[in-house]
Parts: sequence; structure tokens; C-alpha cells
Amino acid sequence: MDYLKTTSNTQSPMREKPPMPKRTSVAHSSKNGYARDSRMKIVNSRQSVKELRGLYLSFLEADENGTGENEVLPKDEDSETDDESTEDSESEYEGTYDSSPEEKKERINENTDSKDDVDGFFLGETPEETSNRDEKQGLVAQLQSLHRQLNEVKSSPDFQHLPSTNPSVTTTSKKSGARSLGRHFTSPLAEETPKAIDKSQSSAPTVVGENSKIIACSIHSPVGMYRSGTGEGWVYKDSFSPFKAAIEYLSSNNETVFVNWTGAQIDIPSQEGVKTKLWHEYKCVPVFLPEETAKPFYNGFCHNLLWPIFHNMEDHVDYMALSALHDAQNAYVAANHRFLDVVANLYNDGDIVMIYGYQLMLLPALLRKRFPDMKCGFFFNTPFPTSEYWKIIPMREELLQGVLGSDLVAFHHYNYARHFTQTVASLLGLDASPRHIEYDRRTVMLACQPLSVDPRTLRITDKHKPLIEKLRENFEGMKVLVGMDRLDFVNGLPHKILAMETFLEAFPEWRGKVVLCQVVVDTNKIEGSYSAHKIKVSRQVNELIGKVNGKYGDVNYFPIKILRNSLSRDELMALYNMADVALVTPLRQGLNLCAFEYIACQSKDDPGVLIYSEFAGCDNLLKGALLINPYHTDQIARTLERALVMSPKRKQLRYESLLQCATNFNSRTWTKRVFPAIVQASARSKETQIIPNLDINYLSNVTFRSNKRLILLDFRGTLLTFEPIPQLNKPSPELISTLESLTKDVRNDVFVLGGVSSEILEDSLGHIPNLGFVAEYGYFVRYPGKDQPWQTVRSNINLWWKKDVAYVLEYFSDNTPGSFLEVGESCVTWHFRDTDKDFGLAPARLLQMQLEQMLQYQPAQAVLVFEKKYIVVHSTGIHKGTAIRHIMKNCENKESPYEIVIALGDDKTDEAMFKQLTSLKTNNVWSCSVNMRISNAQYYIDNVGMVLDLLRNIADTPDLQSHKE
Repeated sequence: MDYLKTTSNTQSPMREKPPMPKRTSVAHSSKNGYARDSRMKIVNSRQSVKELRGLYLSFLEADENGTGENEVLPKDEDSETDDESTEDSESEYEGTYDSSPEEKKERINENTDSKDDVDGFFLGETPEETSNRDEKQGLVAQLQSLHRQLNEVKSSPDFQHLPSTNPSVTTTSKKSGARSLGRHFTSPLAEETPKAIDKSQSSAPTVVGENSKIIACSIHSPVGMYRSGTGEGWVYKDSFSPFKAAIEYLSSNNETVFVNWTGAQIDIPSQEGVKTKLWHEYKCVPVFLPEETAKPFYNGFCHNLLWPIFHNMEDHVDYMALSALHDAQNAYVAANHRFLDVVANLYNDGDIVMIYGYQLMLLPALLRKRFPDMKCGFFFNTPFPTSEYWKIIPMREELLQGVLGSDLVAFHHYNYARHFTQTVASLLGLDASPRHIEYDRRTVMLACQPLSVDPRTLRITDKHKPLIEKLRENFEGMKVLVGMDRLDFVNGLPHKILAMETFLEAFPEWRGKVVLCQVVVDTNKIEGSYSAHKIKVSRQVNELIGKVNGKYGDVNYFPIKILRNSLSRDELMALYNMADVALVTPLRQGLNLCAFEYIACQSKDDPGVLIYSEFAGCDNLLKGALLINPYHTDQIARTLERALVMSPKRKQLRYESLLQCATNFNSRTWTKRVFPAIVQASARSKETQIIPNLDINYLSNVTFRSNKRLILLDFRGTLLTFEPIPQLNKPSPELISTLESLTKDVRNDVFVLGGVSSEILEDSLGHIPNLGFVAEYGYFVRYPGKDQPWQTVRSNINLWWKKDVAYVLEYFSDNTPGSFLEVGESCVTWHFRDTDKDFGLAPARLLQMQLEQMLQYQPAQAVLVFEKKYIVVHSTGIHKGTAIRHIMKNCENKESPYEIVIALGDDKTDEAMFKQLTSLKTNNVWSCSVNMRISNAQYYIDNVGMVLDLLRNIADTPDLQSHKE
């Protein structure tokens, strides 16, 4: 750590800090009586838990002496040793048993029922609302489980192996805890309790059965592999990531397997040995990528194209490196197929596959094709770009379709999910709502849950004491700023250094009294690779640091100290702990983990201040941070000065808010919500009716043998393709000829149903004499026969709402270029199919919500038909199903009833027709949706051309037809 040493003895210009007020166990009073009562319940319950805990120790001591036969209470859940914990087994929050509301929130969340989490997860709750609900429900769940826990620990096979419970040995007085290391170090130990090993006490959700497992797929391996010094072997080193911590946490109650790329080129003779070691020591199955695939896959397609696009930074795409774009695409496909082969060999029915990262976007669809009933989740660890940036990617549709092979797609933040749904709607034309997307006859659920570090893995313990003391000696009298970033253009390193220069220029009194310790990590997945943008960023950083240090430094003082890959994990934690300010300045990021690491490493007695970029992801959750615009160096400079002079009380309040966020949104809470949500999403998808493809020849044969038929045909989208210009929606000569043949057969009653006006239907097909019509979504009916009048399906229908609705829709038409309004006698339709794909969809959803609210107590309803890009408002109870009831009732008086009913439609307005037909008492009903989608129909048919083929087959039976005279 000597490389951090500075010889400056200049004192800080700040006054000495006043002593921190002693924190009490009772929350601050509230004017809201309910809130005050709720807090008091939490405090009282915590006291009850402590009393029972003391009784538990007495029971254990009695049992050791062979005299106790009482039931015992297990220690609190947070006292367990975590699988991924540091050497000290106690949580850093246990030192605040009576005083820390954050610790209470963390403990309550640990006991929250996972089903409630998942319900809120899909209902679109914000993370803040979820955590508030968890706090209320968790207290009840915790108290209800106390008696059950008493019996479990007593009956545990590990109960006899618990350590001594002599209070003088097993407990540590709060007054006599570890020696304080000045203002920064606080002992994480408050009460030491026996460490139960029974896995049943873990709060990790059980999401797979006894004979099933979780397969975690990611590019990044749970262990790093490096060439040994001699170059003849491999060195294995544990890696740290929230995803790894999440999967390891699940392993306490579930079988888990990692599937990862090794990240290194391993010769074929060594692969078996590497595979054996990774399996036995890390429960990891490696994916070996040959060099000719690995480099264009990772460096080319992923890093040089997808990475900048995902961060909305198209100007950083390395087009020179992508000169062989075709080869890079093929490598991406090949790498995903390699993962497919490995996962397929591991997969059994009932397993859950969790895919992490944009590098494997094709994998869900590949797995879905091979295992249709698979439970699969996908998590984007990066931001998701806007649709305009996504369109730059050559294989853009294939990547989206690949991700939609999952049951659940999760994101760090709602903004990223919104970008995803807009892109899917724009490019694939799917009905994408904020909660789900209908695709391939399945419902793909969407979820938002930040994945960050677990504070338990960053406990400041006694082993950090000498490191912290050394750092304080080196920076005596200095204010320390800390930054930790990868050498990447998205992290805003040059902007940070420019802001430091601006700060020293604007506030000269801080020169010589503040230092920025900037840790720069350069991670290269492929040995020897170093892309052009990294070289550019490295050159910029070196030049700017030299400029600032030369301008404001001297022999004994450098304002910026750069540390490249030179800190161990413990040294970094010590630096985080003693730093006064953390400066986080990404230009675009999914979620900045360094900020959460800094929060976890801070002292509760005198914490530092977090300065956080508003583009770093989830900035709305970090309410205790000082938010900055990384492009605005003057603002950063002012914020730095504000952080350095902040009062201890304000620091404490901000830290409490930040710690609550870090506790509520870590790898464990992510696990508890995402994995049960995958199971629930898969079940919901299976509940959706999956309809088979219609066998046209079979239906033709069934129809051929029947003597009386009712044929119901939707107009636009079923008989006609949907043209952008309405005047072009004219029936083809082939369609007219086929309909004429059908209507000449006395066994057929044929109706064409549409949402258009009666005039349009008559103009298009009115010259066919024996053809019946249903117009305006079921409001008007005209029966087959010459000169048959139009009639309404109901009398005395109130249409007084039309004027107000038309006024609202006219306003939207005037303000949405490309949209137009269609007003019928009974309905009003707003078309937005010619608008910008992104811009038109947003007002359409807004309009639908406004109309639903407006028509809440009126006899009308609004329907958004996403497939055809329109919103129709019509009278409640008037739809195509109403018209079918009218037709069937009219036909009851006929001598011969229908032996077969055939109905074809293509959008949401036809679902009422399909539902009505399912209520018929005959089994010979054939309802069919045009195009494969989620529907109430029994079958689907591929396209309009196949509809025409079916009608021709039914009509072309000259030897058995009986023509009308």
C-alpha cells in the first residue's frame, strides 16, 4: 500500500467535526399516528426477539449440562454464515441491533414471503413500494415462524455440534467491542451467537424440485483462469460478481450448475483436466470456444458493436474492427450454439435455465426450440438502448426473437424495460405492454429488479484494521476522493479528471488538501486483445492526469493518484471505508456496482458521501446520493465542494437512505424475486391456450360431408390483406370468384363481418347476391338475399357518448402526424398505423387509458387493436359475438340447423365471435385465427393466402353441389 503514500502534512481547511449524537432505538416521531404505531411495533418485536434469544442461550447451556429438556429458539437468520461471506462470520449490521432502522429493514426483508414478492413484481410495483410492503408483511411472517424455528433447531442434527454458549465466551459486549480506528472503523460485531448449519434455516427460495436444478448461463466464469508463470499450467482465482453471489445463495436450497465460457484459450489435451477441476471445485461446466470463434464473437460482435449500441453510443462503434461483420455475426451465432450444446446435455425436465448478459441473446430461443416446456429467464446486465439505436444492429430481429424465447425478461430499471417493449413493438409488430409481450403463442413476462452486490460480502472486519490505519497514515490531513472504473469509454474517466481540474481551479483553498485515488481496472477476456477505443481512453486519461498533476501538484503532492490493477479486494474495501467521497461518473451504465460497494464498506458512525451520475442506472433509488451530470464539469466541481463541507448530520441521513437501498436491492433480494417469478411466468404461459395449426384438407373433407354450413369470415386481415391506403383494400378477382361459388351452394350461409361501415362492405362485395354482412363490429346485420335490409342487432341503443369521444379522438389525430379518424354510425375508430412506430404507440396507450377512464360510467368501451394499429370505441355489449347470437337465433326457425360452423378472424375484435361459438352445444365448430397468436380460437392458419385456399377447397366440389335456381 506504499504506492498510496503522500508526504503532505497540510491540514484540512474544515473545522473539526462535532461529536455524533448518540442514536436511539426509537424511530423519529411522526405526525402520522399509523406510521408511529408501526415503528413502535417493529421496535417492540425486536426487543421480544432479543429476550427470546437470551432465553435460547440459557436453554443451550442447560442442555450442555444434560439438564434441559426445553424447546429452544434458533438464532436470527442474519447470524448465519453466508456461503459467499468473508472470513468473519458476523454481519456488519449486527452491531446496530437496537439503533439501525436499515438493519431492521434488512432482517425483515430476509423473512418476506417470496410469493408476495412475486405478486408485487408482476403488478408493476416500483422497488420502493415493494420494500415498503415487505416491511409490513415481513414482521408478521417473522413472528409467526418463531415457534416453528424453536422446534427445528432443537431437532437439527447439527444441534449437538453448536459451540459453547457460556455468555462470557459467546457474546461480546457492545461497550467492549473491537477498538475503534478513529472516525472510520466500527466493529461489525455486536452479539455473537451459535452458528447453525442446518440448511432449512436459510431463507433462499426453493424454486426447483428435488431432482431438478438451476442452470446459470453466463459468459463470465465464477473463477478466473490465468497462465502460470512457467506457462505450462493454469492458475485458478475466484471471481466476484452479483450474479455469482445470487446463484451461490440459491445453492443452499437448490442444486445449481454454472455454464460459462472459460475466457481463455485452452488446448484440447488440457480441456478434460480443466473440465474436471471446474466441476468438482466450482460446480461449473465450461464452454470451450476455439480462437477463430472467440475473438470475432467477444471482441468483434459483442464488444465493438453491441456494447456501444447498448449504451446509446453509436459513435464509439469500432467500424474498422467490424470490417468483417459477416464473420463476427457468424461467430456470435456459433458461440450461442456452443452454449446450447452444453446446456442441452445438462438439462432435464423441471430444470430452470437462467441466462445472464447480452452476449447470449440467441440462446433462449435455441433452447425453447429444443425444449418447448422449459422454464427460462433472461437478465439484461446492461442498459437497453432506444429503438433508434437498436435498429443499427444488422441481426436486430433475430436477437429480439432470441430473447423472447424466455418466460421472463428482467432488467435493472423500468426505463430499460420500456425501451425493450418499444423496440419489440416497432420491429416485430408485437403487442408489447409494460408487463408482458405476446409472442409465439406464449406470454413473455417483463420484470424490473436491480442486481447489485450483497453487503454481507463486504464486511469491514478486524483483518482490515491495519490496512485502514496504513491508509490514514499515508493520507493524514487529506480529504480522500475515491473512484473505481474499468478502462472503458462508458465510465467517463476523462470527464472525472476534467471535473477534478475544474474543482481545483474554482476552489483554490483545497489545493494540497484533497486527493483523488482513481483505481483503473483493465479486464481483457481474450489474452492480448486491446481494442482501439481502450487505447484512446487510456491515452486521454494519461494526458489529463499528467496535466492536472503538473499544474496543481508539486514534489510532495499529486492531486490524482492512478492505481492500475494494483489493489487486492481487501485493500479496495479499506480504501472505500476511509474515503470521504466516492465519485461515480459513468456516461451510461446499467447499474454501477462500485457505488454499492462503497456504501457497504462505509462506517455507520461517520460515513462518506456518494456522488453519483444520473446516467449510471437506478439513480432514482439512490436518494441519499448527490446526483450529477457527468458532462457538466462545473456542476461536478460544485458538488464536490458541497460533499467535502457537508455536515455530519446530513452525511448520516444520506448514508441511512443509501444503506437501505443497498440492503433492499442486492443479489439476495434479486434472487428471491426473479427466480420465483420465472416459475410463475412459465406457469402463466402454459395456462395460455396453445392452438394447433389448422389441417385444411381435413376440414375440407369434414365440410364436404355436411349438408348445412354457416361460414363466418372477417373482412380486413382475413379476406383482404391490410393495406396502408384504405382505397387499396379491394377484393381480388380470385376472392370474388370463390365467394360467388360458395354462396351459390344452398348448403352454405356465408357472412362477411367487419368493423367498417355498411357502405364500404356493400361497395366491396355487395354485388354478390347471396352474401350476408355484419358491419361496424356487430351493430348492423344484413342477411343473404337480394334487397335484404340492414337491421340493428339491438333497438334503443344509446349513442350519446359519440360526440365527446369523437372530440377527444379528433384532438389526438390533429396532434399525431400520420393518424386519422373514422366515424361510423355506432363507433369511432382512431387509426395510427401510418404514424412513427415509436411516437404513435405512446399516444395510443395514453389515449386508451384516458378513454377507459372517460367511459368508466358510460355505455361504451375502448379497444386497442395493436396488430392493426387502431383504437375503436363502440357501445358496450355490441360486438361480433352479439351479431353471431342474432344470426343463430334467426336461423332457429329454419327447417334444418347448421351441421358445421366455420369462423375465421385475425385480431382482438374477432375474439368475441370465437367466445360466442364456444358456447354452442354442438362439437362441430371450427374457429380459426389468421396468424399464430394467443387466441380463443381452436386453430390458427398461417396467412390470408391460406384462407383463400381453404375457401376454394370448400367451394370446389362440383359433383355434390346443388345450385340455387
